[in-house]
Amino acid sequence: MKIIGVITTKNRIEYFERALQSVITQRRRPDKIIVVSDSEDEMKENERSIAENASAIFLEDKYTHNYAGSLNTAIHYILEKNLFESADYERTYLAFLDDDDLWDEEYILSCENALNDEDFVVSGLLYCNEQGERPLSIPHELSVESFLRGNPHLQGSNTFVKMSTLLKAGLFDENMSSTTDRDIFTRMMLLGATYAVVDKYLVKVDAFNSRERITNGKIKKAEGLRKFFYKYACYMSEDVKEAFFERAKNLFGIDKESICRIPNKLNRTSVQYAKERYRGNLTIGFIATEYELGLRLLKELAALERENTKIIIFINFTQSRDAYLKILEDSGYSYELIDRDRVLGKIRKDGFDQFVTEEKVSEPVIKDIAVTRTVLQKYLHQCTSEGDVIWVLDDDMRLEEVVYDGEKLKERPLDIDAVIGKYFGEYDAVVGNYTLDAPLPTLSTLRTSLLDYVYVKAGLHGVSTLDSYRDYYYDLSDTTTRHLETPVTWGKICTPDDVFGGKAQSRPLFMQDDEIREADSRGGNTLIFNRDLLEIPNWSIQIGDKIGRRSDYFWVWLAKHNGYSIVNAPFATMHDRSTAEFDFAKEKNKLLLDLIGASFTKAVGKVGINAEKEDFYNVYTQFFLTRLTKFVAGFYRIQGLLSILQEKKYSAYFTESELQFYLKEIQPYLEREKVICAYDDICRKLHMQRHMQDKETIQKKLEESFSLAETSLRFLGNGGEGVVFADGVHVFKYFFKPLQNLSFLKQISKKFERCNQLYPLDFYELQETTVIRYRYEPSVPYRGGCVGDFVQLLRFAEENGFSFDNYKQSNFVVVDGHVKLIDYGKSFLPVTNQSKNKSIVRVYEMLRYPFLGEEEFKQLIQRSYNGLTKYIDDGNEQFRRLVERRYKEDLHDQKVLELIRAEKPCKMLDYGAGKCRIANILAEDCDVSVYDIDMATVTARAASGIKILSHRAKLQTEKYDLVTCNLVLCCVSNPTAQEIMCDINAVLKHDGKAVISICNPLFNSVQHTELRKSGLKGEYKRSELFEKITTVGRPVREEYHRPIEYYQNLFSRYGFQIERVAEGDGVDADTLMPISEHLIFACKKTMDVKEYRDCTLLIKTNPMEWRSIYNNICHIVNSLEKFGRFERRIVVIDLSAAEERARRYDFDDEDMLKEELLLAKENGLIDEILFAEGGRDETEKIYEKYFGLKSKNGHSANGQGTYATLFAFEKIQTKYVFQTDSDILYSIHSDAVRKAIDTLKRGAMTASFGIARSASGTIGYGARTEVRTCFLDLEKLKMRLPLPNQVIQGQVQLPWHRSLDKVLFENESVRFADCEAWFVHPENQKKAETNFLTVVRERIENGFYCSKQEGQVNLQGMRAEWAEKTDADVVLYIRGYNTPCEKLKRLFDSLKRQTFQDFSIVYVDDASENESADYARLILRKDPYFAGRVAACWNDTNVGELENFVFAMQNMVVNQDAIVINVDNDDYLVNERALEIIVKKFSEGAEITCGNCIRWDKPLKHYRVYSFDRVWERSGDNIWLHPKCFRRYLFDCIDIENDLKIDGKYVDVNTDFAFMLPMVQKAERREFIEEVLYYFEPSLQNSERTGKYSNAYKEDVKRKLLEKAKRRGNEKNHRGDRRR
Repeated sequence: MKIIGVITTKNRIEYFERALQSVITQRRRPDKIIVVSDSEDEMKENERSIAENASAIFLEDKYTHNYAGSLNTAIHYILEKNLFESADYERTYLAFLDDDDLWDEEYILSCENALNDEDFVVSGLLYCNEQGERPLSIPHELSVESFLRGNPHLQGSNTFVKMSTLLKAGLFDENMSSTTDRDIFTRMMLLGATYAVVDKYLVKVDAFNSRERITNGKIKKAEGLRKFFYKYACYMSEDVKEAFFERAKNLFGIDKESICRIPNKLNRTSVQYAKERYRGNLTIGFIATEYELGLRLLKELAALERENTKIIIFINFTQSRDAYLKILEDSGYSYELIDRDRVLGKIRKDGFDQFVTEEKVSEPVIKDIAVTRTVLQKYLHQCTSEGDVIWVLDDDMRLEEVVYDGEKLKERPLDIDAVIGKYFGEYDAVVGNYTLDAPLPTLSTLRTSLLDYVYVKAGLHGVSTLDSYRDYYYDLSDTTTRHLETPVTWGKICTPDDVFGGKAQSRPLFMQDDEIREADSRGGNTLIFNRDLLEIPNWSIQIGDKIGRRSDYFWVWLAKHNGYSIVNAPFATMHDRSTAEFDFAKEKNKLLLDLIGASFTKAVGKVGINAEKEDFYNVYTQFFLTRLTKFVAGFYRIQGLLSILQEKKYSAYFTESELQFYLKEIQPYLEREKVICAYDDICRKLHMQRHMQDKETIQKKLEESFSLAETSLRFLGNGGEGVVFADGVHVFKYFFKPLQNLSFLKQISKKFERCNQLYPLDFYELQETTVIRYRYEPSVPYRGGCVGDFVQLLRFAEENGFSFDNYKQSNFVVVDGHVKLIDYGKSFLPVTNQSKNKSIVRVYEMLRYPFLGEEEFKQLIQRSYNGLTKYIDDGNEQFRRLVERRYKEDLHDQKVLELIRAEKPCKMLDYGAGKCRIANILAEDCDVSVYDIDMATVTARAASGIKILSHRAKLQTEKYDLVTCNLVLCCVSNPTAQEIMCDINAVLKHDGKAVISICNPLFNSVQHTELRKSGLKGEYKRSELFEKITTVGRPVREEYHRPIEYYQNLFSRYGFQIERVAEGDGVDADTLMPISEHLIFACKKTMDVKEYRDCTLLIKTNPMEWRSIYNNICHIVNSLEKFGRFERRIVVIDLSAAEERARRYDFDDEDMLKEELLLAKENGLIDEILFAEGGRDETEKIYEKYFGLKSKNGHSANGQGTYATLFAFEKIQTKYVFQTDSDILYSIHSDAVRKAIDTLKRGAMTASFGIARSASGTIGYGARTEVRTCFLDLEKLKMRLPLPNQVIQGQVQLPWHRSLDKVLFENESVRFADCEAWFVHPENQKKAETNFLTVVRERIENGFYCSKQEGQVNLQGMRAEWAEKTDADVVLYIRGYNTPCEKLKRLFDSLKRQTFQDFSIVYVDDASENESADYARLILRKDPYFAGRVAACWNDTNVGELENFVFAMQNMVVNQDAIVINVDNDDYLVNERALEIIVKKFSEGAEITCGNCIRWDKPLKHYRVYSFDRVWERSGDNIWLHPKCFRRYLFDCIDIENDLKIDGKYVDVNTDFAFMLPMVQKAERREFIEEVLYYFEPSLQNSERTGKYSNAYKEDVKRKLLEKAKRRGNEKNHRGDRRR
């Protein structure tokens, strides 16, 4: 429990000291003591000194100068200090003490001990006056009626109350001059407050009448009783009323009539307009954003039927404007309709306004009202003449005003011509008022509206007792706080929906007086008499991503500073906005915009423009916090009022968690960098605007000085230091004042002609200032990209001794595809290391975040200069490398040297040594020989001591421990590559090592890197010869691109096993992502080159296998050629009629099958494709040869393909063939192929591998021919022809292998039983499960099979039983689809940098169609870092995020207590301590966490989870935040069918919410990690994937997920209630 003591004092310093002493001597001293003074100024310093000496906080009353104002000052102070902290007001108690009363030393302790979570404590009072001390009775039974009848001896000094209860009761009513304590206790009792009783007299009350107390005095007492009765008469029975009046009479001498007579403090307003009505030209302009409201206003304007009238409307909606045109045409008025397209055209043609840019009008509906107002003003100026009157309105206005007639409020028509007649010629502009609806967000008027509803519903009637009606509708008013707890009954409220609908139900605005006041904003009802005012722009206040309200403030501010006279006059329109369904999210945003705008303008009003930045920031912050505190107090009061009403619909919005969520959303808009950046922007705009007044004068000067034709100059723009014009030949920049760096700029500009990104400059002196001239070229605005141009510019700047410190998009244009700088002036400075580094970072930020608007970019730069962008700028090291230049030696050679040195060879060969750079370095460590076809270069470059092999023939003379071959294979044809691998195998010792590097095919499609200007244009999977344009050396070189499986197969066929791979360094010069320019294989020689001479590999397929054929061929070839090479590798396609095919599992796609096979051939996996078409004469010939029969049917009677196989046998030139179905899966870990061929040579006609077994068995003889996979001696087979068969109804009855069985001798058919060489046959129903097969295929390649497969030929088990698993304590679950390889590399690199390394990875690729699966498989399998820590799944069919997630959690993560860390593979861990921080959170007890992340598309936005409780009430909160981490056992709480699916299908959008919501609800310990851990980059692919769904669809899915969560929450609470 926290206890805060509050003492109020007023001009009684001696009593105050005594009271304070009684507080600080408490046996249980309050945790905090607050003193609030309402004393005269001369006494406050003494009071402050006394308070601070006692370690008390001293405050001055900042609200109404009475007892209630002082108490509220203290409470608001507590609220403000805890706005962004997790203060528990349910466990915070306030104890109040008047300065002339005293506490017994036991008071606080006794109250604390008495409490058991009650709302307040009742204790005894000792009443002290001239007659002495007497105890007052201590009440033990209290109710609302107790306080309505009288005061049951509870008052300020024995008020010990829970702060949350006090807040919900609305705090103290500052409209009450007395009876304040009785009033607050009445309101607490209406809330159902509970209390504890201390039966002790622990508070002395000074009741001496010799002086006035803070709250006594008959006049004040009478006023207090009147107001109390007004508020609570509706709660009093007749009996209670009589008791109330009797007590007032007996104790205070105040009679009933005095109490019931409530004086009317509102004077009648009568505005006298001019007798002479205006008859001249009137132009009326408004912005139509809300279609219906604009139409209503237009109808009322048309009904005026006024002559000499013109209407200008800016159309800011997307609906048809036909209804508008009809009214305008019927009205007879002149009119203009302006829209966004018209404005865009003007911007693109001649420019519009320096503050209205194309970027600001890019959306179909312009949201920035400052922009639309400036546009409207421009056209109003264009369409009017001197002497015209302009009336600017908002579209939600009506042409009436609300006035008070002495008895009631009423509406009357506005006579605008009479108003104009009154003020015409008096002022430059007159700002009118609003009546009816306040122009404020609903949340800033809701508290008082709801208060009125509660009292009216209880029966309140009569006239308000408010002392003032100014701002009486505004909960956050700066001018008064008296109105907050006094109900008003002007209007009639029917339902809570009326209150929350945003309309003024009980507190309408109305004309209260006829005063003319100084105007401080323009509003939506302004008469302009001097049209020059229309040239003044409106400026928005942008802090972060929010554009604050009150932009019209600066229009008035500028006008007044330019000498124009603007006043606020007593005439009004009716602000009649439409009733809307309460949208809490929108209303919160509106309130935030209002907080920003109001605080900003008030701060400007206080400190002015060009003040010290810290001064402005401090003032802005204080205004902001003060208003926010009032809102928070109001939020709690709304909670209380809704509880009185027992209103559930709206209570769901006003929860503690919702409040904390909102406060955290608000907090970023107090960040110093953002606020100061916005202030700088306003100051800059003012500076620019002041100089723009001289624009025409400057233009004439330039035309005269450069002898240009009049009006030939076109205004281009202006900035802080000058204004820019162009005449179509040159650009002229006129500086407002002399340049400080002029001589330096002149010096360095002499070299600008050598830089394509700069213009050569001419300098001219013109009347004490400078003009710069340079060549004009047609251009387009720069919007991002062109990295190479900026690299060149930065290099040129450093080389020539200068830096440019103002990199931003608006300072560049694009000419013929290249960037040009157009800002020349003070930003050019001598280069230093610091300025160089700043420039690199700033350019990187501009390139990385090109979508940021100018204001947001300024904020980013401000934060960067303050060192606050460490993670936002992550990746700038790649850009720095581009700027600082690296070469092949840096990117490639060091990695190769590292791998070679790790092997410690004594003797090595550099095959293709080129310039011998690597050989020369290694010659110091070992015996090095070199070979290259370019002998001249080798001879010239090889260091002494290196042995040069001049001819290929000499390679065979020696054996080496290691051979390295760098960047050779990618430059030679397939036959030459095979020769090279054969050579390397031949010269290596047994178990020798080869380090072979190639230009990385996985990154060949990156067009711009450190070493090349263009790359591969074709597809990754296709082998091709392409031209690479390089940055150094030969400008163009030819290279062979081949996919990774080509090299894997090449190495395997020539006796090498890849032990590890390493990546060279590199940068994608377009995306600034890390890449690896080169790929380096560290291989081990496993055997001499073997060739299965006279044996062909025959793979049989048909068009039904088009989906899997490529992967199947890779598997078959790589498995069977581990220990040697077939003489030929052939695929035969059975193209017999589709209806002949048996056991169908998929449809035929002949074209796609052929495409995949051609790809396999291109990539060196097969040598030939045969097309076997049944039904031809060729079929009959082959059947006649093999069976002595004729048939054209390609299949036998049982549906098995027969003709295609025999057709292939006829094409094969070798004696032996290994024929296999394309779907067979092989596990080959010994040279079983050689063994089988040797068996055939010893007399067998057919031999086949066995099935999966844990130990080898004996060879079997006499088995039937294994048609799916077997070796055949074709010569022997053909010697037995024709084979026995028959034809029935035109179809052969036996397939070829069954015919063969009939002529085989027992010893001619061999079946092996080798545990290191076996096969599995997937039956057709299993083939449809493509993702199952991909798991099995890879597992079998690695020698694994599930237990059910033992002794079985057909595929057994389920996917889950074959999947890789991990039992690690920490598991990274990484998944993705079609992620670019550079993003994968970025992720993998970030894992290697982690300080915590004890983790495993579950990796799922969801059937990526690009090279990402190949890249991930290669790195995760062959990079030593990942060895032993990855369980992976490579899908053949895309199934979506949630199905993959479920499979991985159910079947791959087996440790139920594992910490699962979700990482999308297009993101990465930006914090190198990310895993360490996460694991620490879980070690401290967390069960589920969400992390803090940088979001690429919104880098300045701060995200957090504000509360994990009842997240469905806050649209799911931010539980999507990355990385999402949880204990594996929480997954088991997910009901997959109900939680993750809708209508039986997995959710395909908002998937994070789908699985997080149930786990968040189940977990006991949920944590948000404040530190930034993760970089979240929404991918283009994700945007495209979800783009096919409308926003409505996505919102509908989310709504359904949240409804599911709500139901789960309610069910959980219901079960909890039943248990209790």
